[in-house]
Amino acid sequence: MNNKDIQGYNSVADILSGFDGFHDMYLEGVQLEGDKLIFTIKRDNKNIDGKKVKMVMENVSEMKLDGPVYAYTVIFDLSVDKQGDTFTVTMDSSVGFDGLIKAGNVYLERKE
Repeated sequence: MNNKDIQGYNSVADILSGFDGFHDMYLEGVQLEGDKLIFTIKRDNKNIDGKKVKMVMENVSEMKLDGPVYAYTVIFDLSVDKQGDTFTVTMDSSVGFDGLIKAGNVYLERKE
């Protein structure tokens, strides 16, 4: 699945532009609310310093986060695939932890 196919991509396209697979963006926060997992992802550059995106994963059925925990994680690659009714989110990091999440829905939104 192309990241541009993720629900809500158009509302955050200006933030994600040029960041293929979220490469070199910062995972600044992880929040668990019942069966919902929320990643706060930050882009940090001179033009749009500090703009943030929320990746919301609903109806999480499986979650594995592995590796060292730091103040932030630098994303090497973050991909979303869909098979049937299940989305699989896979994150590899340059610094910090990696993750594998299975969820019933995944969408992106701006975090102000």
